[in-house]
Amino acid sequence: MAELKTFGRYKETEDEICADIKDVEASLESLSDERLFKMVVMLPIVFPSVMMPVRLPELYYKMKNKLYPDYLYYAMVALGRAATLFSVKVSRIYQLDLSKIKNKMYSEEELEFRRRVFWAFYSSDRGTTSFNGSFPIVQDLDIVVNLPINDFWWRYGGECEVEHPEIIFWNHIANSENNEQYSKGDTKNFVKTTTLLGKVSVFAKQRWIKKVYNPDDDNCQLVRLIDKLNKFEETVVKNPPIDFNLIKETYPKYKDTIRFTVDMEHILYKRTFTEYHFYMKSVLYQTEMVRVEGIHMHPGRIVSAKNICVDIANKQIDLICKLSEFLPLEYWENSTIATGLMSAVTCLNYISVSPKNDSLDISSKMKNLKEVYRKLSDYHEISAILLMYLDRLSKFIKETHKENKKYKQLYKNMKKYSIDDSDVHPWIVSKYGLLFLIQCCFEGSFTNTKLTDYLYIKNLNDLYVDEHQETSSSDFDDKKSTRNSNIFPDQIEELPGIVSPSRNKSHKSLYKTNYDQYIKYGKLLEETDPNAVDNYYYQYMVDFLSEKVVQDIINNPVNNRTNFET
Repeated sequence: MAELKTFGRYKETEDEICADIKDVEASLESLSDERLFKMVVMLPIVFPSVMMPVRLPELYYKMKNKLYPDYLYYAMVALGRAATLFSVKVSRIYQLDLSKIKNKMYSEEELEFRRRVFWAFYSSDRGTTSFNGSFPIVQDLDIVVNLPINDFWWRYGGECEVEHPEIIFWNHIANSENNEQYSKGDTKNFVKTTTLLGKVSVFAKQRWIKKVYNPDDDNCQLVRLIDKLNKFEETVVKNPPIDFNLIKETYPKYKDTIRFTVDMEHILYKRTFTEYHFYMKSVLYQTEMVRVEGIHMHPGRIVSAKNICVDIANKQIDLICKLSEFLPLEYWENSTIATGLMSAVTCLNYISVSPKNDSLDISSKMKNLKEVYRKLSDYHEISAILLMYLDRLSKFIKETHKENKKYKQLYKNMKKYSIDDSDVHPWIVSKYGLLFLIQCCFEGSFTNTKLTDYLYIKNLNDLYVDEHQETSSSDFDDKKSTRNSNIFPDQIEELPGIVSPSRNKSHKSLYKTNYDQYIKYGKLLEETDPNAVDNYYYQYMVDFLSEKVVQDIINNPVNNRTNFET
């Protein structure tokens, strides 16, 4: 690295860095072979992103001989420490595969090592962006680094100087010609996951703080991210799903062996992809529930977002609790523990809702989730922090609900935003998609939860406005043009998979195109599960196109027919 910062000053020379490393090597604790081997096989499971550059035979050999493994020179970068951010930029490691850099002096093996170091740093950086709201250190457009390849060979293959029989056995397999059958592309998919996480986080943070709000641009970005999440789910999350039976069989049989690491590393990567998918989906749809005065969000979108978030919370908490039954908590990866927080907040909102014939039993799920977090707190501090955070949120929600009871006459105004008659309180939602952006103020991080603020009632005398006048005004708001009401943009050619008719076509041709599209999306809507992401998209395309068809008929009554000449 170009520079390292230690105790508030910059290390400027390689000699100084090497001297520090020698000091560290001298202070390394001697470990028994059994304890060292257990640590080596456990680290890739518990810290997958940080261990991305690690080669297991090298790690074991150098730790046994009290030497500093090469990848630890970059550990501060991999952990995303602020002290090395300047080094990342100066070294231009994010442009490693530019030909003029690539052809300098590195062998292919050295290049792969540096790629993995960079992607470990990148994953940490995007995780930080997601959870505390900082902006990315390196922008995606500036990155010229190939994705990691052949994970199995990288982890267990290459030169082996150790005499441990199990390490030698797996090293031989990894160095054989058929080693690629063991590689699942997990680190490559992990990079794709964190890339998408960064995009969703930046969108959520910026969506409602723009100086100039453009509904067309906003909706296009939203639909593109929905489309990307859909594809991510199909290609990475579901292909194949998590194999819980393999966890159940592998742990008691192969615990503390490399075979256990080989099997479990892939399974837990799958779990990581699934958890992050739930988290990203929750973040994205919770931004739909944010109300900003002066920007009209159609109530139907808020209702749909609530239903989707409840469905996500139900599935994610079930996954967390099920995994806790099969895998000891000491093997849980730290960063994915926090991904369940969004679903936990959804549960806190939903607990106050009491739908008839509700089979979800969210209260029990929330209780089970907290119990898992309590057990996890013995291994990870973040779990204890999450519990305190959820308790504080729960108290805050109860206080706002108590305050809202003073304005019960406003409950009827909440009906159009509700998923049930008992859903009469505004849901607590992060304004910026980031639940840990609370350094300056707790309440300021969330949307309005007070009824009068949520409904934009400035003067309490407005509560006594004539009922008919109030209803008429509400109907007028709901019937605003699509462009102004923020349903979906007129420029539908910008949406994924949608082609807009040419503006030069005749009214008859336009009507035929709009009508055909309306029928198409109507059929897709009928065939799709109500809680699916696609259903959300199809519903609003149907609403959008139906208005177009009606407008075409108003403009040219001859269009009021369904038989067209070709």
